[in-house]
Amino acid sequence: MTAHPNEADGDRRRHVEQVLAHQEDLADLLVGRRLEQLAQSRLTAQQLRALAVLVLDGERTSSDLAGVLGITAATVSGLVDRLVATGMAARRAHPDDGRVRLVSATAAGARAVRVTVLGPDAFEVALLDRLTLDELAQLSTGVGAVLRVMRELGGPPPDPGSAQLTG
Repeated sequence: MTAHPNEADGDRRRHVEQVLAHQEDLADLLVGRRLEQLAQSRLTAQQLRALAVLVLDGERTSSDLAGVLGITAATVSGLVDRLVATGMAARRAHPDDGRVRLVSATAAGARAVRVTVLGPDAFEVALLDRLTLDELAQLSTGVGAVLRVMRELGGPPPDPGSAQLTG
């Protein structure tokens, strides 16, 4: 027996609404953990922003970094000095122009961004370990499907105001 198309559309809408509600609840529960990590970090907000740019975009000149962060070259120089002193960033001469210095995040800097922004991996493992095998398999399948669709779509996400449910 096949469901009437309108019933399938109703089921799809209900499931989408449930997933979005669960996603919002999960975000609310996890935001406290993320803020706790941020509060415990020894990095300033500006240092964290600089490291995040370097982790996401890779090596940059100091002037590029200053432009992205919207701060002066003098400010970025002091900020990078502190990151280099703590082992979070490294400087090297530009291969084409020895007067220009390139700045990059070190492995320690990348780890600091990951821990501060994403939270501890041990918590996530403990959370997943509490799921039944069936729940874990279903979650894995669902998350894998979401990743597949995101990769298929490429580019930026669509404008939420124009989102339509499809069958």
